[in-house]
Amino acid sequence: MVSCHSWLTCQDIRSDVEITHHVLGHGAVKMVNLGVWAGYSVAVSQLRNPNFSSDFVSNLEMFTTFSANGDKEFLKHIVQIIGFCNESEHILITEYHSFGSADKLDDILQTRLPHLDTLATRFSLCVDFVSILHRLHTHKDGTRVLCDSNTPEKLLSQFLLADDLKLLLNDMDALPVLNEGNNYTVKCGHRELVGEHVAPEQLWPYDDFDFDDSLMPGYNEKVDIWKVPEVCLRLIGNGKGANRLSLNLFNINSKCKSGQGFLRPSAGEVLQVYKSVQEKFNLNMNNEISEKHVHEML
Repeated sequence: MVSCHSWLTCQDIRSDVEITHHVLGHGAVKMVNLGVWAGYSVAVSQLRNPNFSSDFVSNLEMFTTFSANGDKEFLKHIVQIIGFCNESEHILITEYHSFGSADKLDDILQTRLPHLDTLATRFSLCVDFVSILHRLHTHKDGTRVLCDSNTPEKLLSQFLLADDLKLLLNDMDALPVLNEGNNYTVKCGHRELVGEHVAPEQLWPYDDFDFDDSLMPGYNEKVDIWKVPEVCLRLIGNGKGANRLSLNLFNINSKCKSGQGFLRPSAGEVLQVYKSVQEKFNLNMNNEISEKHVHEML
């Protein structure tokens, strides 16, 4: 936006937002279409299945909560909310980013922006990811866990690539907060979780009988740390210099994969090491990519 504007209301959305038939994405909870408001392209998220209305509302609450708390550094890593309607319609209007979700990174860099497909670009996204985890884990309203993340691809689909190739948190319908009533733990849903990407403490611990959610122990934010190495290696890719960079991340990544959560570093500690490696390899993009530069490349 070129100037400040109040969030759009239900009436504003009904009268001033044109929703096109161009689908930007969809999932079990919502459908996202391209929209136009005041000459701007916007993303229009609409509830797809009434059974998931609580998830849609949770996502909206996270957008409004984080946007209203004044944490400017965190807001740099969140897609900007433009308006919402939570009456008979369930609609959320956010800023539009043409590159889409971060799980499509390889295609975007290799086919659309080959001159920007560098280790500096890719590792900066990795640092962005850990920075976002650090903000979620140390938020003043409570520690939040990035639950919708059972595979690297699923996790990265929760983020968008901005026009300046920064990573932005976009899907926040599964960010439970640790609270005293649950012994400062959470559970990511009520179904059994499986797979190598899932932290050990998220797996059903009893071999003698079938999964029972009421008996499943909770866990804390260290489950996010377990997933950092795979996500960052996925972002880094296998281009020139990737193997050398991975070797320099080996020690901290090994600590992230500790079998017991309390032995893993915090997101802040991981971020500190990643930034030091970034400086060591001069991967901090001294000539910062500008939105204008990206569009000139297209």
